[in-house]
Amino acid sequence: MSDLEKILWAALATLAGGVVLFSVTTLLKIIFEPLLTLRKTLGEVSYYVQYHAWVFYGGRETVPKERFEKTFDDVRSVTARLRANAYAVKGYNFFSELGCIPPYQNIVKASGHLIRISNELGRQDPLMSEDLKAVASLLQIDIGRPNFKPEDLKNLED
Repeated sequence: MSDLEKILWAALATLAGGVVLFSVTTLLKIIFEPLLTLRKTLGEVSYYVQYHAWVFYGGRETVPKERFEKTFDDVRSVTARLRANAYAVKGYNFFSELGCIPPYQNIVKASGHLIRISNELGRQDPLMSEDLKAVASLLQIDIGRPNFKPEDLKNLED
């Protein structure tokens, strides 16, 4: 084999290696980036539920109106992102069966509970605790297990 042939084979191997590397990284990005984004959104749901827990159980007389509005917007926003990010995952059922993410129907059900939670803010709904437990169970996330009661909030003000 001549020196020219060696150079051409080396150049061809380098080019082929670059194409393979580009293809593999692009494929991994298409598959894993949406999956990681969904996992991050599940963490955001956990954060918002824990951060706003006292608002969920507070009545209109104990929680400022602006805080209800912020909580409503936050819960609605994270619920929409949750649904959108779940839809973007390629091979959702495969990753769900591996246990990486909750089943898609759980995302849909939990989203319904989150919407109901946002709709019931300030009404001291007796189902609020059940909705929050359902969200935690369906999404397999930690919500801090809040045990607030309206009278607990009144005691904090004193």
